[in-house]
Amino acid sequence: MEPSIKNDGYSELKELIQKLEHRISRIEDVLKFTPSASDLTVEKSIPDGIIETDEEREEKLELRIGQSWFALLGTTVLIIGFCFMLSLPYENFSAYLPGTIGYFLTVAIFSLSSYLRATSKNISSFLLGGGMILLYFSTLRFYFFGAVDAIQSNTIEILLLSIIVLANILISLKRDSFYLVCISLTLGLITVLISTGALYLYVIVTLISIAGILIRNKYKWGNVVSYLMPLAYLTHVLWYLIYARDVNIYENGISIPLNLLFILVYASIFSSAHLKREEPFPETLNAGLFTFFNSAFAFVSILLIQLTSKYEPALPVYLSAFLFFMLAAMLFWIKEKSKYSTFYLAMAGYLSLSLAILHWQVPDYLIWLCWQSLLVVVTAVWFRSKFIVVTNFIIYLAVLLAYLTSGEEINFFSLSFGVTALLSARILNWKKERLELQTEQMRNAYLAAALFTIPYALYNTVPESLISISWIIVAVIYYLLSIVLNNKKYRWMSLITFLLTLVYTAIIGITGSDLVYKIVSFLALGIVLITISVLYTKRKIKDTHSGTHRL
Repeated sequence: MEPSIKNDGYSELKELIQKLEHRISRIEDVLKFTPSASDLTVEKSIPDGIIETDEEREEKLELRIGQSWFALLGTTVLIIGFCFMLSLPYENFSAYLPGTIGYFLTVAIFSLSSYLRATSKNISSFLLGGGMILLYFSTLRFYFFGAVDAIQSNTIEILLLSIIVLANILISLKRDSFYLVCISLTLGLITVLISTGALYLYVIVTLISIAGILIRNKYKWGNVVSYLMPLAYLTHVLWYLIYARDVNIYENGISIPLNLLFILVYASIFSSAHLKREEPFPETLNAGLFTFFNSAFAFVSILLIQLTSKYEPALPVYLSAFLFFMLAAMLFWIKEKSKYSTFYLAMAGYLSLSLAILHWQVPDYLIWLCWQSLLVVVTAVWFRSKFIVVTNFIIYLAVLLAYLTSGEEINFFSLSFGVTALLSARILNWKKERLELQTEQMRNAYLAAALFTIPYALYNTVPESLISISWIIVAVIYYLLSIVLNNKKYRWMSLITFLLTLVYTAIIGITGSDLVYKIVSFLALGIVLITISVLYTKRKIKDTHSGTHRL
């Protein structure tokens, strides 16, 4: 069967145009409009060949495989073969011979690339990239792989490799090639791993990171930074694991605090890539994901180096990371009103602060983590981030559960969980319009946590004879808060606490042996309950006289 020249989509389009022409003709007849000759001359709206047939698509795929893919694979295989050939020891020859042969091969490949540039641009580009790699490897051969090294100094070798990397970057930019730029920057990071100097690591990775940002801004290659960012962190961590893992705070010119500081330098450089976005609001998914991976790579790199180093004072490191991430989050919020980037940076900051508290090695560190959750709520309100609020509440519950199951002695400071829950709920209610929360669920959750933790903490802290009295005081405080804040939720908390006290007092009245405690508990509870009932009665009468009804 012969292939159809026009596919179904073209046939439907043609039929639609014919119907439109028919309707226009009828309208012209009604209006008695006679079109001119120029109106009847219309250019073809759909050029020939714009809709591809299956045969045309198959032919294009075949051409792409044969012309581009095979050229790329062929160049790759050729360069790998040359590198293997140059890596042979050549024991009976001069140490300079392999590298010199590599230079001659590189010149030949560059010449072939230049010759094919006008007729086969793809093949020319592949050959140019292969020539760059071969030039780099040929220079590397002077220092590695031989029985005798032609260049004995690591410093001279690194200097030559750096010059070649810089030349490759300039050539790549001149050719306006994204892929060649990525190859050149990758070779630059490989050079860092060859160097044993910490200063070279800091300077070169920083410069390459800045170069990536500048190239992105000038050539509009957003993927350059996305490609470069994980490689920069990986290079730094690998260099540390190779050269600095077994050293103390200062040894061989290596400073672990400075090593960690430069990770934050890289993070600040890459953060600037999306700090001034060109696309309109709202923030795009790509920008948010980039900030997520940037903060995640930075945090994991710091954590890995800190955990594997002999540098003991971890507190300053994590506090520095906390300050950096929080300042970055504030900057993104002030400059961009960014939701996702602000959220990711803030969470990295909170996690750094949590690690700082854990390494502080203070007693009741879970209590400090509890108070940290209040700080998170305050900043979340400023950032208008309900994502942070929800995440923080989950973490708050996890810390509370860890505290209750840790076997630690429940003491007076355990009231912190209830107090922070009350304060968090109050802050959320005070600034609920900033978070655009449409429900009361989050505030109710915090109040429920306080309703449970405060009586539990008092039960385990105060003397047994004062448990009922302490719960009555808490219930009265809830009721007073309901009056001051005009919030019925605290009235319900007061009623529930009174009922809880009543149940506890009844149980003690049956099982307890201290007669004085029974009498005092029952009398106090009875007086307070009657007083509360009188207050509710007066309030009901007042509402009836005023013609209002309050819950």
